[in-house]
Amino acid sequence: MSDLRKDPVTEHWVVIAPERGCFPWPMPADAASAPEELNPFIEGHEAFTPPELWAVRAPGTAPNTPGWSVRVVPNRFPALRVEGELAPSGVGVFDQINGIGAHEVIVESPDPETDWADMSPAHLQLVLLAYADRIRDLRHDVRLRYHTVFRCHGRAAGATIAHPLSQLVGLPIIPPLPMAKLRSARQHFRVKERSLFADLIAQEQRLEQRVVLQSDRFIVLAPYASRSPFELVIYPLRQCHDIVLMSDDERFELADVLKKVLGRAVHRAQHHAAARPF
Repeated sequence: MSDLRKDPVTEHWVVIAPERGCFPWPMPADAASAPEELNPFIEGHEAFTPPELWAVRAPGTAPNTPGWSVRVVPNRFPALRVEGELAPSGVGVFDQINGIGAHEVIVESPDPETDWADMSPAHLQLVLLAYADRIRDLRHDVRLRYHTVFRCHGRAAGATIAHPLSQLVGLPIIPPLPMAKLRSARQHFRVKERSLFADLIAQEQRLEQRVVLQSDRFIVLAPYASRSPFELVIYPLRQCHDIVLMSDDERFELADVLKKVLGRAVHRAQHHAAARPF
């Protein structure tokens, strides 16, 4: 059973999940991916995953059969589990919580070779809809206080299977970074009676130094204090903090923005690879 442990010095929480190491096949460090016959996420291999929680399907197709375009299943090797009672405890000076939470896999396409930059905005909108619908459903569990989606691309990032996947995690705690953002926004509003994010966006629009792309509803910025190379932040121009609260039109436009930004990144990477001397 996994557990969450808090570092009392940094106030960061980590998940200790021994079961995550129990993959059913050895993966050599130089392997690009698991063999196709072992990929549980391609169409026709639905029996190799836990029963689906959500899916976009062709009319007349049954759950856990071919005919889907986006599919959500529980992670077979979860870092956190929904079963059980939440039980915070102390270990001397340390805080610990048993591994209660949610861990789901969003299978973004039946095609293992596609990626976000290759998807149509309409298909990518369905992926965003999966995020919103699953987060909305998980919010009924009062034990969970924070939900996040992450995506591993390539072996270097930890992906063991070359397939377009996202993962959704529901946590019984709020991690330090989003908590710090909430505190900063609250303090800014308390002092100035204005939104911190509206002020930030207005300044970046005036300066035009870090604006990567702007649409009718979204703006993409290179942060002033980036934490990593090529970091980008996407802000809605309407005050909206939650993908669950977005309209279908907003999610479609967000999908189009994501596709354009990622398409530029792929083009630039290919250009640099082509220009690299031998």
